[in-house]
Amino acid sequence: MWEGGGQIKTRGRAEMAAWSGSGGPSRQGCEISISSDRIQYDDIATGKRYCVHTEGGNWAYLEILNRTEAGFRVSVIRWSGSA
Repeated sequence: MWEGGGQIKTRGRAEMAAWSGSGGPSRQGCEISISSDRIQYDDIATGKRYCVHTEGGNWAYLEILNRTEAGFRVSVIRWSGSA
């Protein structure tokens, strides 16, 4: 995952999906979201939320909290690769 040119993008075999459910998802919710609504990039903005599957096999949920001088501050929840 990386932010460049105002977008959040996947790299390599990483996958992501925008999360629009109420509250944060479970790991299973992220798996379902990515399997049905996978995206490769999105315009990054405060308040947007994403499910991520990393190249290393981990799952994560991230929320863009605010923009800073250095980029963006995010909140992240990570689940290990095995269920």
